[in-house]
Amino acid sequence: MIYKVTPFVLALSLFATSPSWGQDAPSSGVLMASSGDVFRVTINPDGGEVLTPITPGDPVFSGDEIRTSDGAEVQVMMRDQSVFSMGSQSSLQINQFNFTPDGNDNRFDLKINTGDVKILSGRIGAADNKLTVNIADAVVNLSGGEVAASSNGAKTDLVLLSGRANIRRNQISREIFKSGWGITLDENGDISTPEKFENTDLTKKISAFSKSFKRKQQNDNNDQSQVPTSNNQASNNQATGGQQGTPPQTRSFDGLVLTSLTARAEAAPALA
Repeated sequence: MIYKVTPFVLALSLFATSPSWGQDAPSSGVLMASSGDVFRVTINPDGGEVLTPITPGDPVFSGDEIRTSDGAEVQVMMRDQSVFSMGSQSSLQINQFNFTPDGNDNRFDLKINTGDVKILSGRIGAADNKLTVNIADAVVNLSGGEVAASSNGAKTDLVLLSGRANIRRNQISREIFKSGWGITLDENGDISTPEKFENTDLTKKISAFSKSFKRKQQNDNNDQSQVPTSNNQASNNQATGGQQGTPPQTRSFDGLVLTSLTARAEAAPALA
């Protein structure tokens, strides 16, 4: 599978034109890696859908719907270092994204319409009830961790990978705090009792996600290892456990320094 990735350093302007609004608006995140066709979906004045292809390096905005085609995958990083991954034929809506490093009104609210999605919380998710996932008429509050979900309309599975999640639906509430445990949402409006998810379709998809993007990151690092580095850079790599001659991958994004997806995932426990 061929992945398109961002350049080693990605600079985005603080203000970019949001195609959803047709006016200047602050970008909320950036498409970091993709395979296959990925689209931003907007609605024209006549009510019809407009699918605009987006590729690595393109900004995403609060209000955007992101959709993948058959066989496609995508990873997006938000300004607070939240990361979400989407599998084939999936759709996700960024309902609201507010973030400033010292802000008190930070919030990330998104909706999984259909398909397979994995979400790793960032600085917003480190605060209780600030990262909200809407799926199958349920509301999931994620605190300092990661969840994965698969929804086909009739049935939705959600599993906690780290941190803590509270799920509410039709006056029913469930809380999950054990990694690898999850719940099922059925078409009747019920939430199952949390149980251990082992060797399920969802856990297999999670494994496929991880392997796909890990291969992509390894290819990135192999390419970057051809770039000469100074002795100071090499020493710093050794001190931080990196490979000599391969500088840690960082990206400049609206004044924030974002680590590589691999380093971001490894840093997740520190946010819990």
